Amino acid sequence: MIRLIQEFINSYGFGIKVDGIADPQTMRGLVRVLQTELNKQFGPGLVVDGIFGGKMESAVRAFQRDNGITVDGVVGNQLILHY
Repeated sequence: MIRLIQEFINSYGFGIKVDGIADPQTMRGLVRVLQTELNKQFGPGLVVDGIFGGKMESAVRAFQRDNGITVDGVVGNQLILHY
């Protein structure tokens, strides 16, 4: 499953190692994918750096609020399934 996630991350051109290990590189890659999609779909102007900072959390909360998802700033199942 982790390999599939890593391949998905790489489909965005981020070039992480596909080794099946959920390491910090994989987690940063996932955040970069989310930042990219939030920018593309909603334009919050996030820096695509793989860091889940304050501006990122605010963008996630706004997405949740606008889409009737429990607003908690967490990228969980509700947000992912809605995406």
